[in-house]
Amino acid sequence: MAKTFKNCVTHYNDGRPCWRLGASGYFARVRSTVSIAVLTLATMGVPWWWPEKYFPPIPEENFSTYAHMASILGAILFAGSIYLRRRSVRSLAIKRNLHSIAHTTRDFQAKLRSTGRTPKSQRQNEVTAYLQDICNLATEHFGLLTGEKEISACIRLASTEDSESDLTYKTYARSSALNSKRMQTTEPLSDSNSIIKMLREDKNSQGAIVFKDLNQAESENVYEPTDNDKSYPNDVRAMIMAPLNDASSNQAAMLGIIFINSGNTGTFEGKHVDALGFIADTVASCVSNTFHHFDLQDNYENARKKLRQAHNQKAPKD
Repeated sequence: MAKTFKNCVTHYNDGRPCWRLGASGYFARVRSTVSIAVLTLATMGVPWWWPEKYFPPIPEENFSTYAHMASILGAILFAGSIYLRRRSVRSLAIKRNLHSIAHTTRDFQAKLRSTGRTPKSQRQNEVTAYLQDICNLATEHFGLLTGEKEISACIRLASTEDSESDLTYKTYARSSALNSKRMQTTEPLSDSNSIIKMLREDKNSQGAIVFKDLNQAESENVYEPTDNDKSYPNDVRAMIMAPLNDASSNQAAMLGIIFINSGNTGTFEGKHVDALGFIADTVASCVSNTFHHFDLQDNYENARKKLRQAHNQKAPKD
């Protein structure tokens, strides 16, 4: 975990085990908790080795009361130490996960630059693999944030066949938590889809939109279910989504969308918006730069023109 050079200098390469450090870390360890419990039991009442003149024995009629009070206090302290440990471990794991997302993004771009001229199809596969890794890391991140196990993620990118074709958003990657058969029946979202329009028109493609219950959103005509939604209704019951904004030319363009899904309703709240925003901006910058510098899509410039038209050439706001 760490190497100490001097008393005031330490080299860390992973922050997750740091919950063990300090006084709070000591008391949060299992062996420390067990030691305290054994010590408490061994010293309850007045042990025979304590001088009675300093520690008079507890009267028999009050012993039950003292025992109950000691048990309750011990249970509270034990539960508190367990909570402290779990909270500390979770917090450090969340921070490590965000570092992994940035680390994966950096390594991906470095790899593309170091491989030189390679077939375009190979580079496209590398982009897809990168987005797949991001989806899995995002799934892990929001699993830690929400405490839910049925979390998944997917990323759609803007695409158009030529300058005359309509703009659509196709799924490029999804986390392994989603049903693998969805890939066979996936369908693009048209630029006129309700959630595309909602993202673009509300807040100028900024922030994130939370769907607490997709069935209710469908009944209120604010969500259009896809064929996969109907075929696999248990995969996604709630979601939070954010735009991947491309501003490489100082013009707003929703390059894609990242979705974080849950198999349970009411999973996501406003407190999750900034976490998704960090991931979305990191991925958007990487994908935009990659497509721009390596020309990975023949239709990318056509898509950019369509995107600029859709956004009326308005620059994104922070």
